[in-house]
Amino acid sequence: MPNVNRFLPLNAFISLCTPDDGWPSPLAEAGYEIVGIETPMGGKGGRGRATPDATAFRQSAQAILLAEAKSGRSVDPEQARRYVELTPEEAVSGAKIAIRWTDKLSKDVVYLCIRDNEQKIITGLQKAGADLPVLSVTEFAVHRAGGEFADDRLNEEFGAPMTAKRSVPTYLVLDSQSSDDEFDEIVAGNLMARLSRPRARVSVLELAKAIHGLLDLLGEGERNRIVRKISGSADRVATNLGFYFLPGPTRAEDAVVFEDRPEQAHPRGRTQKYQALARQANGTDDSSIIESQARLTDNIDSGQIRRNRIVNSGEVGSEISKE
Repeated sequence: MPNVNRFLPLNAFISLCTPDDGWPSPLAEAGYEIVGIETPMGGKGGRGRATPDATAFRQSAQAILLAEAKSGRSVDPEQARRYVELTPEEAVSGAKIAIRWTDKLSKDVVYLCIRDNEQKIITGLQKAGADLPVLSVTEFAVHRAGGEFADDRLNEEFGAPMTAKRSVPTYLVLDSQSSDDEFDEIVAGNLMARLSRPRARVSVLELAKAIHGLLDLLGEGERNRIVRKISGSADRVATNLGFYFLPGPTRAEDAVVFEDRPEQAHPRGRTQKYQALARQANGTDDSSIIESQARLTDNIDSGQIRRNRIVNSGEVGSEISKE
């Protein structure tokens, strides 16, 4: 089962930038929109490269906000110093944001952590000499635990703790560091949820977009790694479920071809066939894998992440390489 708690701080940041998803959205109200996930930036003039977990931009104020989401208790001092040294121009260039002028360009970096770890993160940043704001999150609340933003609007928005009536929405459950087993579970659930549909095949790119709701916003390196992982998982899962895995010219164009479909005739009926496939996928009759993937897909399809509000969401195409 994917470790959803590992993604709690990152999902919280995405939710803070997303209106009308049942959680506080002060960043969205301030005008910030998600423009990138795992996007490398900087690395020139002797400084190391920084790769924030998420990047948001406030167009009206020409303000960029870099988020480092920590599920653990430690701070990498060198990483923190790279964030401090990174210039607003380098951050905007790395995020590939089109700007109108540069004289008022500003940059903020925020660390997000689980509440139980907030003091460890604050201490780690102090030891690194990085005076950066920290947002402490739980499933139902967020507050600024330390530091101040350069953007005064953010200091106002996070001037008091905020609570929610529902838990943090689950936007992401996987990244390139997730295990093959975690990928296999999600891919199997997605494939099985598609069996009642009339289409006879699904490409790896389609799977990737359904499984990772922000695929189009990923930095190229992370996007390629995700697609490779899903391609490998689709190959394993298709073999296990008795489907065909069809290699394509690129990883994105690899495909799973459905042959033995429950909607077709089956000696024990449609329901029994779905149960048999569930047993093949996870060794039990429990259909929760299908239900959980369906809920994840519903979150994406329902527009909780409003793509018409997201800046710079380049399309992912078949250019994703085989390497």
